[in-house]
Amino acid sequence: MENQNIRRQAALLIAGIMAGFLIGRISASNEPTSDVKQKLQPVQTAGTQEKGRAIPVIKQKSFDIVTNVSADDDPYIGSPDAPLTIVEFTDFQCSYCRKYFLGSFSRLKEDYIDKNRVRYVVRDFPLGEHPQSLPAAEAAECAGEQNKYWQMHDMLFINQDKWSYRDNAEDIFMDFAGQIQLDKNAFSYCLETGRFRQEIAKDVSDAELYKVVSTPTIFIGGKKVIGAQSYETFRSIIEDELKNLWQTQETQHAA
Repeated sequence: MENQNIRRQAALLIAGIMAGFLIGRISASNEPTSDVKQKLQPVQTAGTQEKGRAIPVIKQKSFDIVTNVSADDDPYIGSPDAPLTIVEFTDFQCSYCRKYFLGSFSRLKEDYIDKNRVRYVVRDFPLGEHPQSLPAAEAAECAGEQNKYWQMHDMLFINQDKWSYRDNAEDIFMDFAGQIQLDKNAFSYCLETGRFRQEIAKDVSDAELYKVVSTPTIFIGGKKVIGAQSYETFRSIIEDELKNLWQTQETQHAA
């Protein structure tokens, strides 16, 4: 009997040790390794956002100087005689481009574009990870052929969640064309023939010269602004650029 009790106690002791070992292994497996922890850190990028992945916007504290950024013959709003030109490289499927459009851009339009202080140009930079970004850019350009680029531009951003990552995106673009009263046959033919692909390729080529890697990237005078920055950031840069232009003109007149 004594031997049986000893064996029983020994078995219980061994079982307890094994249970403790297994619990420790399970707990350890739930703790990320240093390699996994690295991957769990937020990806710090100023513009592009992948589907289903939250990427923070980092406040840009310094700005690269890039001169002679071409507006090409791309769509613009505002007076052609405005003292300052802003050039945006955008991707219609980019969530941060939409955020910028709904936020800072809407205020810039009210305060500067509509008051003829700024001419605002949009150029295309469709990113490879966004499968509908090129067709969306073509849809906007084809609408522009009927003088309704900006109506399609706004429609695409406002309704981005309705067509982004959808297999029937081009059918949805056709529906948008009807809503803004385009000639749908002409619009469809424009899309089918790829009439504006060369124009979009030119935008991409120029963007690469200016070292654009994410969207939105916005050139204000000579300053390169990356991402959906705050309205105050844009306002500060625009006011500085307008002031510099005014001072240059005053100096030239004085001479």
